[in-house]
Amino acid sequence: MSENILYNALKTVSQKRKSVRKFKSSKIPPEAIEKIMEIAKTSPYAGGKKDWEIIVVDNSDTIHKLKDIIKKKVEISYAGTKPEFKQMFEDYARYFYSFETAPLILIPVYKNRSGLAYAFLSDPHDVVKLDSDGIIKSIACVSMMIILAAESLGYNTCFVHGACIASDEIISELNIKKNKKVGAIIPVGYAQEDV
Repeated sequence: MSENILYNALKTVSQKRKSVRKFKSSKIPPEAIEKIMEIAKTSPYAGGKKDWEIIVVDNSDTIHKLKDIIKKKVEISYAGTKPEFKQMFEDYARYFYSFETAPLILIPVYKNRSGLAYAFLSDPHDVVKLDSDGIIKSIACVSMMIILAAESLGYNTCFVHGACIASDEIISELNIKKNKKVGAIIPVGYAQEDV
């Protein structure tokens, strides 16, 4: 009987969740961020190695700088787009920095794996690729945990993967170790309008 309570709670949170890209400026209290991070830390990870961490950004100036960095990278990429796909790319790429109004963004960052690459003379079964893909899958898991945790506290979120187009520039701006990559940006806040 008690397992139904947990299932129903998860079902409610999951069904309530919608991707939100415009947020009110209301700050997220530190205790709420701590609760989200507590849940994120329970995320499963591939290969028995947690090669990721979550960067917390709640400074609006920094959030706007990151938006500008990504927008600049989008503009550079747009210049190389085939004429017949320019409009499609422009429409799609605006979601890459759709976190700009959020009072909080959480950024899962990861370290590329290459350990198994040294273990094989040849790799006919793609074990090395499986190992390197594992970290991407781990980022997806922790991102979902962040989203569900935030939603369970009454906040709105979305998953912004396109921001990874400027991974190196974001890492540099945030003074994160150079060997890290951005896995996503997850904005957290209250929706500007009812969802």
